[in-house]
Order: sequence, then C-alpha cells, then structure tokens
Amino acid sequence: MFISELFEAAQQQTLVIIPGGFHPFHPGHLSLYRSAQKAFPGATIVYAATDDQKERPFAFADKQKLATIAGVPAGAFQMVKSPFVAREITQNFDPNTTVLIFARSEKDRDEPPKPGGVKKNGEPSYLQPYTKGELAPMSQHGYMAYLPTVQFDAGPSGVTSATQIRNMWPQADDAQKNAIISDLYPRNPAVARQILDKYLGGGLAESNNTITEYRDRLFQYVKSLLPTWPDYILKDWLVPNKGDFSNLPPDALKNGVMEKLKNAGLTTNSKWQLVPSMKFTMDMFEPMSKKRLIGRAGGHSDMGLNVPRDKERHATQAALAQQQGGIRKEPVILIQTPQGYELLEGWHRTIQHFHMYPDGYTGPAYVAVAQSQQGVAEETVDEKSVSKAQFRTMAAAAHNPKFAKKVGISQNVAQEFHHADKKQSYKNLPNKVDEDQDVLAQLDQLAESAGIL
Repeated sequence: MFISELFEAAQQQTLVIIPGGFHPFHPGHLSLYRSAQKAFPGATIVYAATDDQKERPFAFADKQKLATIAGVPAGAFQMVKSPFVAREITQNFDPNTTVLIFARSEKDRDEPPKPGGVKKNGEPSYLQPYTKGELAPMSQHGYMAYLPTVQFDAGPSGVTSATQIRNMWPQADDAQKNAIISDLYPRNPAVARQILDKYLGGGLAESNNTITEYRDRLFQYVKSLLPTWPDYILKDWLVPNKGDFSNLPPDALKNGVMEKLKNAGLTTNSKWQLVPSMKFTMDMFEPMSKKRLIGRAGGHSDMGLNVPRDKERHATQAALAQQQGGIRKEPVILIQTPQGYELLEGWHRTIQHFHMYPDGYTGPAYVAVAQSQQGVAEETVDEKSVSKAQFRTMAAAAHNPKFAKKVGISQNVAQEFHHADKKQSYKNLPNKVDEDQDVLAQLDQLAESAGIL
C-alpha cells in the first residue's frame, strides 16, 4: 500500500524533498526524481538546493537552468538555506496533514545526516528511517528514504557524475566538451555550454588558462622572495591554489608571505631537508598537532575548524593512499620545534595514514627547524579529553586494541588520555556536536517549536 493511499481518508499528502548540491545538475539527478515518482505516486516532489558558492562554484540560478534543460518540471527546483531543513518549502504545507520524506540515492546512505537515534529525553529523534506503513505528519517526524541508484546512459563522453564533469571540463578540448554537452543536455546544448564554461573554464574572464597564468606569476614572485626554498614548499604551502591575484600590489603579497613565515617560526633563511623515509608516530608531534591529529582521527570530525570540503578531501586522500600502496608519495611539511614536530601541511593525508597505521608508518617529509617559538602553538595543551564523546572513545581505545585500530588511534596515546581523564569530571565535559548531530538538532528544534518545520 502506498503512502498516498494510507492517508487518503485523512486528506493527508506527501511531500518528497530531494536535497543536494547539484554542481552541476545532470541526468543522474533527474533519475532520482523519476525514482521518487515511482516510489511515492501522487506526492509533491521538489529539489532543494542552496545558493551557497563558498565551496562549490555554481549559483542557484544556473543550477536551476541546467535542471530545467535536463527535464525538471517548472517549480520543482527551489532555493533553500539548508537542504535538510528546507523551511522555504515546508512552510507552504500543513505540518499536521503532510508527511515529509527526504529522498536520497542509495549511494549516499553513509553520508550525513543519518536518520534514527534518540533525543536526550529518550524520545526518537525527529529524522527517522522511512519504512512502508503508517507515518507521522511532519509536525512530529520527518523521514529519510534511500532510492536505488540509477546509472544513466553516459554516451560517448563516459560522464556519469558531477565530480567527473568538474574534473574533465577544464582539460577538455572543444570536441570533448561538445560530446559531454550532447550527452547530458541535448535539449539546449548552447545554454548548457555557456553555463559550464562560466564556472569550469572555457573562454570567459577567468578561464582556466588565465587563472593558471596568474598562479604562475605569483609563484615566480614568491620564489624571488625565497630563492633557496624548495619549489615543493612554495607550491604546496605558500602559493594559494585558486583565485585571481593579478591585481594585488607586490607589497601586499610580500607582507602576506612574511607574516605567514613569522607565524610559523620560520625566516627567509630557513633550511629545508627532504627525508624520504621518515618514521611517523603520534608521539613525535608537538602538543597542538598531536591533539588535532587525534581529534580529527579518520576524518570523522574537523574539531570545529570549518575545514573546506573536509570529508571529500579525506576520501580523496584515502583513495590515493590505496592507489600508491598505502602511503602517499607526496611529502608532508614539518617544522622541528623543542616540543616536537609541528605539522604545517599535509593534514588530510597524515590523518588517513594514521587511520590505516595507528602505531606508526614510514613516509616522506620536508623538515625545517623553527628559528623562533612563534610558530609553535603557545597554548598549553593538557593531554586529556575535551568532550564526553572523546572521553568515551579514549577509554574504549585504551582497553580495546581492536577498537583503537578501527578508529585510527594509537593505543598508547589513548592510554595517556585515559590516565589524564581520571583526574577530571566526565559530567562537566560538553557533549560533542558534529556535523550530523548539528543538522539533526536543527530539525529537532524546528519540529518542537510550534510543531512547524
């Protein structure tokens, strides 16, 4: 029995929201809409997308144009502030007679936010897994449904995902771009080509070649300031890898570079040494680097640092490490200080390496000796947990080597934390709020405030 039939007598309706980034929208996203139509006949189905361009390029208006070209009905692609709250959409429906379902592809089942769980008072959390049967209205609960992933016909271009489009477009020639457009947007290829060129490169003011020219010019200038420094250090740490720097005055660039060196405890005369086979252990790091490596173990949290595309970058580094035999061949960048090594660059790959080899590993590194203490974290770090979640994790890892290996924490380190944690009160520690819980907390708060999402 379908949802629409279950609630017909009570004049209830079903609202299905398809949240996503859509950078850019493509036929795979359209297939999810069609799957939702089959799974929830009679439901109102709407895509929820933001206009946030901080981490991904496409503005909402152009995402909407591509969705329309792909075949999305008018009005079914709407702008929201938060796709998994989508108040801009839900406020148009009666919360007491509308069933709310968020629909995602099966391939995203492990991505946040995840349904299920309970509140602090023991009641079920707002967002629950979808199951066929009697469902509560959205004043009480929302549901998450995972629909089968449909592989659309890629055509000659072989493109099957938004990531492939973003990666292939800047390097593609005209013939290859036309093939991609013909496969993905046959209804209006000219407009689709203009939009992809606008954001991914292809002849406008900030084309890929122009941006590359800016970066090369900036690199040569930074090299003139630090002629003895290895090119690798300059490119991986000092020279930004995106943006237009052509109009910045030389003094501003120079001051920025020198300030960065000063903050790291380095000078223009700092000497760098490439160590091809350095032995990495958690205990080699100075307290702040060690604390962050442990706190961000496995890539499950960014410790509130708001690291751009954090989960995506962790996934990329994990995949590259596997391709290269377990350890990335690109050196990380370290500064040797009296308190230990400070990790300057290479956080994601180092975190993934420790996740795979919690007791240590051997890999390449560039190492410099700090000339001052300004680059060393001045905060005095107590080696103890800073949240209830970390307290429990360290206690479990200290006593269970299999669990320690699973979460990517050295058991020796966990035992140090656990020993220190015995001297503090567990109940006084704050609860950890990660990305998943934060989204669910928003939903719970909205649902409990006057019963309206």
